Amino acid sequence: MIRRYSRLGIWAAMAAFLLGSLSACDVGGGGTSLADGGIGGTGVIAAGSVTAKGSIFVNGVEYSVAGATFERDGEIEVLSEVEQSTRVGMVLEVKGNLDEGGLTGQASEIVFHDLVEGTIDSSTSESASIKVLTILAQQVVVEDGLTKFDDTLTFANIDSSNGFVEISGFRRADGQIEATYVEVKPAGMFEVVGTVKVVNSSTFTIGNLTVTGSSMPALQDGDTVKAEGTSYNSGSKTLNATSVNLEAAGLSIDAADYAEVEGFVSAVSGPITAGETFLVNGQTVQYSAATKFSGGAAEDLLNGVKIEAEGSLVGGIISAEKIELKENLKLEGPVSGVSGSSFTMTYPDDLSGTTTVEVRVDPAVTEEDTPFADLLSGDYVRVEGRILAGAVGSVLATRFREETPDDRMILQGPVENTNGTIINILGVNIDAVGPDLSREDVQITLTEFFAELQANSSTLVKARHRDNEWDQLDLED
Repeated sequence: MIRRYSRLGIWAAMAAFLLGSLSACDVGGGGTSLADGGIGGTGVIAAGSVTAKGSIFVNGVEYSVAGATFERDGEIEVLSEVEQSTRVGMVLEVKGNLDEGGLTGQASEIVFHDLVEGTIDSSTSESASIKVLTILAQQVVVEDGLTKFDDTLTFANIDSSNGFVEISGFRRADGQIEATYVEVKPAGMFEVVGTVKVVNSSTFTIGNLTVTGSSMPALQDGDTVKAEGTSYNSGSKTLNATSVNLEAAGLSIDAADYAEVEGFVSAVSGPITAGETFLVNGQTVQYSAATKFSGGAAEDLLNGVKIEAEGSLVGGIISAEKIELKENLKLEGPVSGVSGSSFTMTYPDDLSGTTTVEVRVDPAVTEEDTPFADLLSGDYVRVEGRILAGAVGSVLATRFREETPDDRMILQGPVENTNGTIINILGVNIDAVGPDLSREDVQITLTEFFAELQANSSTLVKARHRDNEWDQLDLED
């Protein structure tokens, strides 16, 4: 039996384990088994996409794989130290032990996870860097620079692939799949993993896909399943399933000293208050007044926002000690131009006069107040997003809304480089001499400001422009 953890979204990252001990567990469905111990030799379970090879690097931790089992599509092999089975971008679940210091570990079990396998029915280019594929009626977002491919595919030629492909990645709140790895597969079994809506005892849907079968487990709306079949009708978007199996929701354990989950917030209709539970890729999470936020604030926790949450796991709920918002770019100001699926915002620049930032709209963007089609030059907007992989100087907007016009402009993001007292955020040059400098609203000196930037390259700076000058620079976690 293949063990799957799809509702986790396969995004429980390793960083949490660097901060505390996580107990080892049997994740095969037979209950939770926890092992004691400090971080040196601590049993761990971690999940995420492979970022580099050597042994394998998952979320910054290098795992030795010699002797570990690798499970994929029901087949298990024992890996050597130099192995060829895993690829950068693949989503893997790793069990093993973390070494003293938390930077290396020994893997004992590795499981590959995919979300959909089948033929590409259609492909739409949303921009020069983003394509949306339709596979088994699932919308698969492929991003140049973010999505990795096997040796036969590239971002440029994925449209022309007319065979079977397998997608490894993560489910967004709206059901779209963010692809991190794509591989050509021999034609065979169609496969999809997702959340169901029950029609009757022999039929359910996963998004726009209808799944029928003569032998189904008892299902309820919201269950996660893996459905497989050899017959798929792209016209009616119907899969005749020969196998349907229930999948675990959330993390595969319900108690741990420390755990982390990364993914998209779902199952909420508005701002989330302290103590209220919400889902991150199927895992129940809650925060408190003591929770530390970075890349944003509690009011930014909304449906569809991508976050990392880490803390203790008790009774199947992560009590978050820290929440990091992954879409950590924020822009406020007037729109200077609209073209296709993107718009521009032009900021004052202390070296060149002005710099224009391109904002591309994610296919799954949440348009809170203003449909993108109605956006006009001069509209004052607030944008949240991330740096677009493969497109230097561009922002991928995951959320935007029109606001009442203001005389200020806001630019928040990581400092890309410095030149003397000049800092550069998204290509905009700002002189740190002149503005009020602060660290989370506490005033600091120019020396302290640059010392912080040098010590922590991931520190964000929130810059405010008002009355024809940059008048405030605030360091954010």
